[in-house]
Amino acid sequence: MKTEKLLQISDIIRENFPECSYISAFSRADDITRKTPEELKALKTAGYDRLCIGIESGSDEVLKFQNKGVTRSGNLQAMKMLEDADIKYSVYIMLGLGGQDMSAAHVNETASLLNMASPFELTVVTLVLFKGAELIERVKSHEFHRMHPLD
Repeated sequence: MKTEKLLQISDIIRENFPECSYISAFSRADDITRKTPEELKALKTAGYDRLCIGIESGSDEVLKFQNKGVTRSGNLQAMKMLEDADIKYSVYIMLGLGGQDMSAAHVNETASLLNMASPFELTVVTLVLFKGAELIERVKSHEFHRMHPLD
């Protein structure tokens, strides 16, 4: 969403909810990296804080396999940009996203990425296959081997 629209939204929120201390939102890394440092600072001033970023994995191999449209470096760049703008953020990672074959890379590279950043919170979700998802076909063709629940 364009910065101007986000600022209009924050004005409406502040007008109708003056007790609101901050505005939280979900964001992708590329949403953040498209912003200038000045835009991010304007959003912080307008109350945007505690953004949630779904990095899902720190492994480029996993991100590419899952067609996430982001890279490890893009996720790191977004987190650093938020830190520079003094915007707090949490990150979502997805257990099982690497499957059995890429599990070690998924775990190790995600931990490595998170150790380079300073999220205020880490949210862990598990891989869920939704009806119609491309990954279902990859499971059926044995291209992707799901993790067992205890793994």
